[in-house]
Amino acid sequence: MLSKILLSFSIILISILLTGTPYSQPLIPRVDITDVNPNKGKVGDSVVITGKGFGDERGTVLFGETEATVISWSDVKIIVAISLGSSSGKLKIITPLTNGEHPFTIIPSWNLYPSPTNTFLKAIALRSPRDGWLIEKTGQGNFFHFNGKLWEGVEKDVNCSWIGDICFLPSGEGWAVGGGGSIIYFNGKSWERVADALTRDDLNDVFFLSPTDGWAVGSTGRIIHYFDWTVKDISWRKENTLSVFDTLYAIHFISPEKGWAMGQNGTILEYHNKQWVSLTSPTGSVLYSMDFASENNGWAVGAFGTIIHYNGRAWVSYVSPVKENLNSICMISDDNGWIVGDRGTILHYNGNDWIQGNSPSIINLHDIYFIAPDTGWAVGEEGVILYYH
Repeated sequence: MLSKILLSFSIILISILLTGTPYSQPLIPRVDITDVNPNKGKVGDSVVITGKGFGDERGTVLFGETEATVISWSDVKIIVAISLGSSSGKLKIITPLTNGEHPFTIIPSWNLYPSPTNTFLKAIALRSPRDGWLIEKTGQGNFFHFNGKLWEGVEKDVNCSWIGDICFLPSGEGWAVGGGGSIIYFNGKSWERVADALTRDDLNDVFFLSPTDGWAVGSTGRIIHYFDWTVKDISWRKENTLSVFDTLYAIHFISPEKGWAMGQNGTILEYHNKQWVSLTSPTGSVLYSMDFASENNGWAVGAFGTIIHYNGRAWVSYVSPVKENLNSICMISDDNGWIVGDRGTILHYNGNDWIQGNSPSIINLHDIYFIAPDTGWAVGEEGVILYYH
């Protein structure tokens, strides 16, 4: 150890005597990036990086934390393709001898994502960008978990014929509902079936305002309300649905005192003053899904391209740009929303109009979920999973 210290001291002393400056280790040289064309792009686009000092040995190019596909590499030019999962910020070049970076913007787009199954995926919800769940409608109602990179099947002890919907609370708790009155609870670690004897009606949608206030709807006009929680008891109760026997597919609340349920034959029910009332509907088509951007700005979608809008006073018709069944809607803000439907249909709302977008699939899509304005998912039949980022 002493000899190493003396050697280092000798090197420094000789360097000072010969050059007048202390000796220092050489820095890793940085590449000289002169141009990135284009400097913004979406997944699959090619990007040409020009400069010098890249080296003849092929290295790595990253968009965020995701490695790009290298098409060609030379000392003065690199051509890459943007890979799925890339993010905005810095384009980084890394080689054994050099490194460098350059600003780059990823344009969000819809792309196919690797799927763990080829079965009917009915619903999806995420607790964070790296923690999500999706469920299949057919078979045994299997659950699939997203770990930030892959969707993987999860072992479960929940026996139900199919699952219709899933939702999560900020606390991390979750709920799923499905065939034969199935109600399934997620405690943050595992799923368990509860409230078996409450109803045998199929349940299609579930919505929670808080850990102690939730609702579910289903066949024969069934509405049930989750009103209490204790360690040993999970309490749901049936609600009076005004002798409405149409199947209900969607439920949404904007406060504990006000909400809506929708379904077959354009049925619209409103919850107000602690009771359900039937409203005049602007459509006779089945309504499958609804969402609210704000208290006085709601949208609902359904069969044959049906779109209706809540303006704070009433539900009114909207002229749809498509005729395909529209199965799910997600509103991010008053001027940003998405709809998915049959034949891979994707619609985007820009604050004024619903406009048909590009879809990488022609498979029927049944649910859509956005965890952030630039990060969303859609799922559907034949195991299709789409990722927007």
